[in-house]
Amino acid sequence: MVSRRRHLQAIGGALVTAVAGCLGAVSDPDLRVRNFASVTREVTVVVSRTAGTSVLDERFRLPAKKESWREGVFPEPGRYQVTATLDDGTRARAIWPVDRLPLRGGFDVEIEPLSGLRLGRYRPRE
Repeated sequence: MVSRRRHLQAIGGALVTAVAGCLGAVSDPDLRVRNFASVTREVTVVVSRTAGTSVLDERFRLPAKKESWREGVFPEPGRYQVTATLDDGTRARAIWPVDRLPLRGGFDVEIEPLSGLRLGRYRPRE
């Protein structure tokens, strides 16, 4: 016969395991595209391995002050080229090395109101 203490220990252990699994699954999206402008903007983002293999080629239409996220953009360690092109032809390009997975933080494409585009790493969520 199972004692009450053993039964509660088993339930407690299962809960800890379930919560740990959920917390371990929380990760930062690979790519964040943000529009800081006061008008809707379109930006095309192309991500490719430096060897030339395309990983992402997507047009984002973002209302003012909104953002969009993508996961799985950087599927394995390596060097990636990120190119962003605004609807007015403004273009920015950056090389981003991914040393290990899962990522801590990700890559930002930011549409700035005055300066056009800014590309770079964003800090991980706490």
